[in-house]
Amino acid sequence: MTEFTLFSEDRESPEYLFTEVEDFHVEMMSESKDGEKKLYVEGIAMQAETLNGNNRVYPTRVMGEAVDQYNERYVSKNQALGECDHPPRPNVLLAEASHLIQKIWTQGNDICARAVILNSTKGQQVRALIEGGWTPTDRKSVV
Repeated sequence: MTEFTLFSEDRESPEYLFTEVEDFHVEMMSESKDGEKKLYVEGIAMQAETLNGNNRVYPTRVMGEAVDQYNERYVSKNQALGECDHPPRPNVLLAEASHLIQKIWTQGNDICARAVILNSTKGQQVRALIEGGWTPTDRKSVV
């Protein structure tokens, strides 16, 4: 499974439940008027009712509540930043941000997310890796 870090103040907050990712795919989309292509990643961020990397099993109800809170606190305000790898802390440093979570939702027991790769230093590194053929599906994934 791949590590996934979402912005959080402490490890006890509901949004810290999102710590793993699997089955991400990459998609290039052209959305801006000047033809600039934005790079997105989307996939399963975590699964409820399944033993995770922290040796915990979260009920679907708990995960659903965490998703709702995270959407309200961060995603809806464009503050849901993420980093490459898994930092040794529960919060995201702005200088290390590589992506912005634009959407997070539940689909059965799956928690899915969609993020845009930022035009930051770290985001450009991720973009270069992906454009070079790397697929973010291992322990060094972007989200």
